[in-house]
Amino acid sequence: MELSPAQRALLDRFQRDFPTSATPYADVARTLALRESDVVDALQALVDAGIVARVGPIFRAGSVGASTLAAMAVPLPLLADVARTVGAHGGVNHNYAREHRFNLWFVAHARDDAALAALLGEIETQTRLPAISLPLVREYHIDLGFPLDGARAKPRTPIVATDKRVEAGEPWQVACALELGLPLVPRPYVEIARRAGLKGADGEARVCRHLRGWRDEGLVKRIGVVVRHRPLGFAANLMAVWEVPERDVDRAGERLATEPAVTLCYRRAPDPPRWRYNLFCMVHGKHRPHVNAKVDALVMRHALGGYPHARLWSITAYKQTGARHDGMAAYG
Repeated sequence: MELSPAQRALLDRFQRDFPTSATPYADVARTLALRESDVVDALQALVDAGIVARVGPIFRAGSVGASTLAAMAVPLPLLADVARTVGAHGGVNHNYAREHRFNLWFVAHARDDAALAALLGEIETQTRLPAISLPLVREYHIDLGFPLDGARAKPRTPIVATDKRVEAGEPWQVACALELGLPLVPRPYVEIARRAGLKGADGEARVCRHLRGWRDEGLVKRIGVVVRHRPLGFAANLMAVWEVPERDVDRAGERLATEPAVTLCYRRAPDPPRWRYNLFCMVHGKHRPHVNAKVDALVMRHALGGYPHARLWSITAYKQTGARHDGMAAYG
């Protein structure tokens, strides 16, 4: 899809810092010297083309419910069918094939740890395959914002040291109502309030207050246009992993997180002996040799060559949606 000037401006400017006013699309239009209808139409075309997943908040990992990164070693003839079974679960939002013995990777979300364990157990029962579960231990940098020219240094979202989580009751209802993103209507927060079941004329204002509060507290990392990177040409995507001793892993992760090439960097609990790697780093690019060279440079620059290491190329994206924590896949 050839992007229009309005679409390019939206993707360049509003992958973060999206307004939390009552009329956000009108505010975006004023910033870009467009009409509100131009903004809505441009976003709708990007959604229809599969380039934009949604408009809305990206929550800090662990701030809403429970989640984990899981993987399976699937016989190749069964891979597509197993991926379809896994992806059919509303609690699975990312589902990828990677080049490795563990070749099917997915992110699972649920209301709490017990519900997450039940979800993983159901997937294992359905597929008759064991899954490794690699819960997040520490986030160093997670930001899937993609400048279109691939050259501009993207802002690094500060890591806010907080154990806060979205509270039960109204905050949880609002967070779940936001999972599908903001509707492309002039007053989207009115519809979010309706989805969340908020009563009273001030529902719209309460939704906006929650969003601003979560952003200020670090529970929301950014609010904006959430893109799917593959349709934008970022198809050479590599997950690099290392087995780093406990005493060194945080220092290594913090250093990797400063690198402009790194889009994700975090520490996860290993699952020995099946999976011993604890430091994860994602590099997205348009060509494999270029991405490989970037990772080679990271290894040299940060003295990672002495640690056991693997590179897992993403080869198929079976599912990529926002997280679902409470069965909020559809609304009345």
